[in-house]
Amino acid sequence: MEKRAWNMIGLFVSLLFFMVLGCDKRPPLAVPVEGFEAFPSARDFDPPGRVFRKDADGKTWPVGLLQVTPQSGKEETLAISKKEHVSLGGFLKSIGVAENILPAELKSKLNREIEVELESVSGTREYLDDDSGVYPAIAALFRRVPFKKDNEYYLIRETIASTEITFRSKVNWSAEFGADAEIKKIISANTEAKWGKENAVSMVKKFQSPLRIWYKAEKLVPMEALGIGPAEVPHFDLVNTTGELRLGIHQQPDNP
Repeated sequence: MEKRAWNMIGLFVSLLFFMVLGCDKRPPLAVPVEGFEAFPSARDFDPPGRVFRKDADGKTWPVGLLQVTPQSGKEETLAISKKEHVSLGGFLKSIGVAENILPAELKSKLNREIEVELESVSGTREYLDDDSGVYPAIAALFRRVPFKKDNEYYLIRETIASTEITFRSKVNWSAEFGADAEIKKIISANTEAKWGKENAVSMVKKFQSPLRIWYKAEKLVPMEALGIGPAEVPHFDLVNTTGELRLGIHQQPDNP
């Protein structure tokens, strides 16, 4: 009888343990946003392995794609958010406002920067995790593509994709640009954006499949050996960098 009682107690403790596990509502760990930048638009291109160069004028140009296969996996995370300074034209285009319906006073200010908060939900992370495959692929790329000594080169090392993204901005810039009433009317009439407190507008865009929202880049630093010829391609070292590679909307491809 005593043995049976102990068995019942053990069964009760086990059931209680599994009930506690089942009721655990703690949120999953968040993917750190440090080091990640936002693409100028959600996209299914520009995966890890894409190399860009920045010319003397600060413009970015795609160079090529490393012949290496990224690792990929889905992650359940807290919402990832970051404040970015983007062009007014880029923000309006992102929420669905066409340039041809804007008043003249705004068309001349589309390159002005405004602060926008971007937020994404759980999605897919892709990354290059093995330097032993990355370095030979870099050398192979620059055997096909000319190396420009006066340019800076960057490698997209990681990306995070999501099925939705939220754009949020306090529209205090509309009064500064002299089109307060007009821009509010245009946004309300042509988008699904919603107005909130403190003159803030936000809109959620959903995608049928995950699109890349965030990227993390490393800088390719040339390591010129003694005696290297002017036509030879140097070896590169990879250096962590934050904020140095800002991808613009208007880019022209190299012709490797």
